[in-house]
Amino acid sequence: MDRVERRKAVRMKPIPDCPATAELLEGHTHQVVIHDVGAGGMALRITSAGSPFPVGTRLRLRVALSRWGEHELSCEVRYHTQEGVTGVQFVDLPPATTKAVWHYVAELLERGAPS
Repeated sequence: MDRVERRKAVRMKPIPDCPATAELLEGHTHQVVIHDVGAGGMALRITSAGSPFPVGTRLRLRVALSRWGEHELSCEVRYHTQEGVTGVQFVDLPPATTKAVWHYVAELLERGAPS
């Protein structure tokens, strides 16, 4: 079974008029670009000097979801692609963050953002 078949929620790509940004809170300098976001996780490009974080690694992120605010969250690395994308699953999101992610994804759907 591939990654798409296991995914429980649609993932949407951020668009310029409804942006999302992320910052890795791990004490190192990493550039993080959100590739797509869904209710259960995100796909990210994490640029660093070393190799990618191993599958199973817990990460802390600060994520800004357009008009839905800035949130700190925990996630777990679930996969890496050959194209350099890291898939993460959200872990123990606070209710307010869960609500913000759902609203953000719904807004992207309404605006016709690509999935």
